[in-house]
Amino acid sequence: MIKLERYRERLVTMLAALLIALLWGGAAGLLYLQIPHPIRSVWKRMDSRYLQVIGATVARLDAELAAEPRPFGVILGLSTVRRGIDPRVLGQGAGLDWINLAVGGGTFSQLAYYSAPLLGSGLHPAVAVLGVHSVWLAESDSPAATRVVPVRFPLPKAALDTPELKRLVKRRLERREAARRGPAARVLSPLAAALSGRQRWLSMHLNGARLGFKHAVAQARLQLLPTFGVDLRIIYPQPGRDPWETPKAFDRPSAKEGNLARLAELWRQLGWFTASAYRSSNHEVAQLRALVAALKRRGATVVVALMPEPPNYRHRFPIEARILLLETLGSIPDIEIIDHWGALDDDGLFFDRMHLNESGRAAYSSLLAKRLAPIVAAL
Repeated sequence: MIKLERYRERLVTMLAALLIALLWGGAAGLLYLQIPHPIRSVWKRMDSRYLQVIGATVARLDAELAAEPRPFGVILGLSTVRRGIDPRVLGQGAGLDWINLAVGGGTFSQLAYYSAPLLGSGLHPAVAVLGVHSVWLAESDSPAATRVVPVRFPLPKAALDTPELKRLVKRRLERREAARRGPAARVLSPLAAALSGRQRWLSMHLNGARLGFKHAVAQARLQLLPTFGVDLRIIYPQPGRDPWETPKAFDRPSAKEGNLARLAELWRQLGWFTASAYRSSNHEVAQLRALVAALKRRGATVVVALMPEPPNYRHRFPIEARILLLETLGSIPDIEIIDHWGALDDDGLFFDRMHLNESGRAAYSSLLAKRLAPIVAAL
């Protein structure tokens, strides 16, 4: 009898704990669903491993400049900036060393997220060049945008764009496709199809909540620990890449047609071709303003460079995108604006419909260096 009572007490305790967990989970779920969809979809397009790579690079740069201080300029942006601006060309005869900290992405939210290690460090760049495209202001309300999720496999520590990474992506996709066509998949496909709607909804929101929590922890760690004097090399212990190295250019002059089609579909999902995605009150406008303000607080001269786009494709994007970007930048005081949107009129200088190839990078870097020379000289 005593043993039965003991079991009953344990069962009641377990049920009470389960009820409390369900209540807390339900409350957290309701709170999560109150967050606007565009912000939740942005979480799914961020990869904290890129943040780790940039953080390790910034930590290495911080240690180098602490031992041997010298003025430097920083280049921030996404993949078109990483591939399109050569820091060596900007530094020729300018009396200022440059680093390119740009990574991949397609929104100002991603750019602000990946810039956090620099903004949380003790570094104070003399000049910050912010390479931008107007389409990064698109705020897509489409659920399709939430499918643009980080690929889940270990990121090589060496760099962000290496042949090893490309081969790793290819092998992972081949294994995934082989598993999809296996005998187990044929048996489970009807059941999966019946449950796919509910499964996708649940998976999407659980993954969004997980990523939101993960990003919040990363941001809190980056914001709080340096205020207590914690060295960035402790926050990002892995060895960073050489901050002074020049990012690799594409290994061929142009992309394959199949890649261009997939790129266009990705941009459609991100809302780049939709005029209504460019609203002055959207989340991406706020992120651009906040990033510029943070760079100015660090004492940097902020230069916003509108990156060139190919002549045969630049007019495919709604004019509302360019108008919104120019209006936003025009309302921000004390920044330099360099508009190179239509500066390169040769499609042969572009690898695809947005990125520059090696010849294009050389041409544009020289053009940008000339515009930056008087700004650097006035420091």
